[in-house]
Amino acid sequence: MGELSQRRVGMAILCEDEQQEVFFRKFLEGMGWNLRQLRIEKAPPGKGSAKQYVSERYPIELKKYRSKRSAINIKLIVMIDGDAVGISDSKGMLKESCRRNSVDPRSDDEAVAILVPTWNIESWLAYLDGQAVDENNSKYPRLDKPSLCRRHAKALAEMCQSKQLRNPAPKSLQLACDEYQTRIVENN
Repeated sequence: MGELSQRRVGMAILCEDEQQEVFFRKFLEGMGWNLRQLRIEKAPPGKGSAKQYVSERYPIELKKYRSKRSAINIKLIVMIDGDAVGISDSKGMLKESCRRNSVDPRSDDEAVAILVPTWNIESWLAYLDGQAVDENNSKYPRLDKPSLCRRHAKALAEMCQSKQLRNPAPKSLQLACDEYQTRIVENN
C-alpha cells in the first residue's frame, strides 16, 4: 500500500467544484487543520450536474463516515449550492437521496455539517470581500482562478476564530458557520 492509502483521514469534504475545494482547503488550514488528513470528493468537471453529483454521493459518504467514526475522530463537511431552491430544499434533497438509498439521514450527534450558500459560493466571496450581499441576487462574479479565494478563506477563518461575522452577514453563511461550530468544532 502507498503512503496515501495508509494515512488517517480526519476530515472528508464533499463539494461541487474546484472553487469550493480550494476555499475549504484554505479555510481549514486557517482553522488549524492538518491538510494531509483531508479527503476531498468533488464533482468531476463536465460530467453533468455538480449538485446532482453531491446529492448522489452524499449517502455513500455518510456511510463511510459512520463506518470509520468509531475507529478515528472523523468529520464530514458537505457543500451544495442553494441555487434557486434555497437552503431548506437543498438539505431536503440530500435527505431524500439518503431515503432512496436506504441510508438513515444524519442525526443530531453526528459530526456532519451541511453548508448551503445561497445561490452559490460567489455570494460568500463577495461578502468576504467587504461587499453587502443580497441573497436574492444570483449574479455575483466568479473569480478568474479558484486559487484567488485564499484571502476570502483567510478572512472567514479570522471571523470564525473571533466568533463573529461582519454585519450584515448573509443568512446562508451565518447558518454554515453555526453548522461548522456545532457539528465539527464542538462535536468531538
